[in-house]
Amino acid sequence: MRTLTTLCAFLLAAVAVAQGPSAYAGWHEGSALNGPFDPNRVFVFSGKVIGVDVSSPRIEVAPGVAVLIRLGDGRSALVELGPLAFLELKSARPRIGEVLDFAGSKVFDGLGTTYLASRVKHGRTETVLRTVEGRPMWTR
Repeated sequence: MRTLTTLCAFLLAAVAVAQGPSAYAGWHEGSALNGPFDPNRVFVFSGKVIGVDVSSPRIEVAPGVAVLIRLGDGRSALVELGPLAFLELKSARPRIGEVLDFAGSKVFDGLGTTYLASRVKHGRTETVLRTVEGRPMWTR
């Protein structure tokens, strides 16, 4: 029995180690997903979540979370939050209909404007996603 318990514990530890790094694959500091953050172009805004996308932005990249929000003036904005595993760890999964406050760096890609969030606040709960310099918290 003790051997079986030891074997099960070893297998669970091996699975946890195997899943750990892959949960953040492609989201490392300096990656294409994190590189364009500009601490000199940080905007603070709020809006109602009208869409939530959980997907891998590229092949071999761990799933990330982005939200589409409706701003007060009726326009919409796409906000990239970060890797799904980090948001789940922080219990910070956004839901459609929620009003959230954001701070994020405005970046331009081939498809338009996106904000890379540095923090998101829902009610009294604030989740810090990046340092003031733009370093991702999930790489710390």
